[in-house]
Amino acid sequence: MSPHYIPDVNIDQVDPSWETILLSTRDAAQDIPINFKPTPSISLTRACFSDGEYTASKSTCLSNLLAFGYSRFVIDLYWLPDKSEWSLCPTSTLSSVSSPQGNQIVCDDALGGNLDWLWSFWNDWLEKTEYNTLASVVVLVFNLYPDVNIRGDTDAGSKPPSPIWSASRDFPSRIYTPLDLRQDRENLNVTWLNGGDEGDDEGRYFTVRTRQDGGLSSVDAWPSEGYLSFEKGERLLLGFGDVWVQGFEFEVGGNGDGDYFFGKEQIGWPYKESNKAKCFFDTGKTSVSEVNNSWAGMVGDRWTREAMLEAVGCGYSPLVNSTAVSTTTATNIPINSTNSSNSSPDLANPLIDYFALIKGTIWSWAPGQPSPPPSNMTDKEIDLFRCAVMDTHTGRWVVADCNEHYRAACRVDDRPYKWTVGDRPGSYSDARKLCPKRASFDVPRSALENRYLWRAMNETLAASSAQASRKSRGGEGLVVARRDGGVSGLDRAWVDFQSLGHRACWVRGGDMGAEQGCPYGNEDQGNKKVIVPTVAAVIVLVVAGLMVFVKVGSGRWERRRKKRWREARKWGKEGWEYEGVPA
Repeated sequence: MSPHYIPDVNIDQVDPSWETILLSTRDAAQDIPINFKPTPSISLTRACFSDGEYTASKSTCLSNLLAFGYSRFVIDLYWLPDKSEWSLCPTSTLSSVSSPQGNQIVCDDALGGNLDWLWSFWNDWLEKTEYNTLASVVVLVFNLYPDVNIRGDTDAGSKPPSPIWSASRDFPSRIYTPLDLRQDRENLNVTWLNGGDEGDDEGRYFTVRTRQDGGLSSVDAWPSEGYLSFEKGERLLLGFGDVWVQGFEFEVGGNGDGDYFFGKEQIGWPYKESNKAKCFFDTGKTSVSEVNNSWAGMVGDRWTREAMLEAVGCGYSPLVNSTAVSTTTATNIPINSTNSSNSSPDLANPLIDYFALIKGTIWSWAPGQPSPPPSNMTDKEIDLFRCAVMDTHTGRWVVADCNEHYRAACRVDDRPYKWTVGDRPGSYSDARKLCPKRASFDVPRSALENRYLWRAMNETLAASSAQASRKSRGGEGLVVARRDGGVSGLDRAWVDFQSLGHRACWVRGGDMGAEQGCPYGNEDQGNKKVIVPTVAAVIVLVVAGLMVFVKVGSGRWERRRKKRWREARKWGKEGWEYEGVPA
């Protein structure tokens, strides 16, 4: 049985807004380096194999976790010396081994042998998600163990294990490797900075050096999800975590597995325990060098939605390292309800438990957002109910009427953690004019950026409230009020995010996104699941034909693709434009 990426959970039925939430949050963070991007993580052994059944049907479990939005998986592999194979199954002698739940371990031929099942699944996932609305980057961290029945037997592990990459004929070819990273870092002019050296180290999240030939390089830069997905087409990263297998040799950049896998020190393994982790958010520190949460991860045994949100807000990627356990006796909790408890759903459906947890990693939208327009709005008002504001009370985003008057969220000197708020309110279309000098209208790209903006908003609110109080005592008062009764411009602020081109399509770029339309399709398509545009598909076919006859065709395509990426890097001003994921 060949493994396939086929989720059996209908996300739209579980939470109708979930796909929009994932897509819009991904796009807001599109140009931030992946090592600074919050990454919901989960142990595959705990989530899918805790019952001891290592069977091919578990591809559904993995598929559902991916559909929920988990993008970093910790996978346990075992070296079976009697078979000279790497396996997901923990032993070749099943009768004396039990699962964490006390069940006897069962391994079918697909998972009890080599790694064909594992790599075939990821190849299928790469192929089926090569669309604008589905593409994401996934990191796989492998912990290596000996056969659980021979631990402590020094002779049993004496045979040198074979490289993991050669353990299957289906090892993925479209992965981002240490060699890719080294080459990209050595020549930033043609990779991440191919549109020019924009800003400085603090604004870029990484340091840049100028070589003797004038070119730019870096020793600590990582690519963004947008670069990997829409420029390189390499959306899978592999790395090693804990290695307990004797004789296993590994060197990053060396022969064998070193060509394909990153080392644990490169990808932030092991994660910090939740009770020992220090919050990266610090009101007295606003530079990247001071708030360096590169690859920061936090592991916990009993997460709640609130704890997940707090970890993300402190700059960590939370790792769910436990089997789903219900904390409530209720059996029917509507997950898409904004008023439901933070406790987990019943254990009868543990995958829903994991969905409830990952909702706690959403740092952008408030619960229930982005919301549809109120039923009492006119058609004209409905068309304008498509702009995002940050709420001062929660620090999360909500949908608002674009004609309402609020202050603007302004990034200072292009710094990730330096924000201010415009000194006067205005409509969304005027937001770019509301920011002071050295600041620009923008939207947070990570949970930490969002938290620093929230702090700036509260500081502004406190100062404005004090000033308003003084004016009120002098008889002036505040005269601008909103329809909902709030004071305009004080308790909310525009962020550079709107869906004027398509209700389910949130983009950056002020009101310019409305002029360009949604990059995923047209309003009349009625569904946000828009695949690669037809025009782009035709271009790919034409180029493929040219490559058969003339090699120059490849060079032309490469130049055109890089030009599109340079244009896409300016999406903060001109709107983000995709033409699909490169094959």
